[in-house]
Amino acid sequence: MKEFFQDHTGQLSNIRLMSFIALGVAIWLSWYAVSNGTEKQSFTLIATWVTAAFAPKAIQKLFELRTGISTRKRENKDAE
Repeated sequence: MKEFFQDHTGQLSNIRLMSFIALGVAIWLSWYAVSNGTEKQSFTLIATWVTAAFAPKAIQKLFELRTGISTRKRENKDAE
């Protein structure tokens, strides 16, 4: 499971860990809301946690693509 949290350079990714935890919280909140019959009132809270799970990684990827950071890392790694 450790490989799941590593980026393409082999380093542990804090954003992937945070996204995984936020997704787990969203799943737990969904289960809790459905089991208590409060899914309509809990929709905003659950949507916020789902957004927190996926938005940081998407923003990071867009930033890397625009700045070329990830491609430079790969080129440097290939050169070694």
